[in-house]
Amino acid sequence: MNRIQVTAKFAYVASRNLAEFEDVAAHAVEIAKSEPRVLQYEWFFDDTQTVCVVRETYQDSEALLAHITTMGEALDRLSELGGGCELEMFGDPSPLLVDVTAPFQRSIFRSSFQGK
Repeated sequence: MNRIQVTAKFAYVASRNLAEFEDVAAHAVEIAKSEPRVLQYEWFFDDTQTVCVVRETYQDSEALLAHITTMGEALDRLSELGGGCELEMFGDPSPLLVDVTAPFQRSIFRSSFQGK
């Protein structure tokens, strides 16, 4: 099993968008709860409630691809309301996952030092 961890950051949630952002985020949490290969899905706001970070862990690349597909319009709307979405991916994503996430501002941190 090759778990994939993700940190998704919405860097600027304007106060005028906060209520709608929270509503869409609550919908995203409900989506994630129904996905059996989502191992962690937690949302955090900073003290100013303008920056939101989502900590996610998936069983494998396919689980994250399924989540992205299921999220669809909700992810697009969160990105609009949250000033864009920056991704940090940790693990060894499949080539398809790398391709699918290419439009995002993202960094990939690949596994190292395993078995040493």
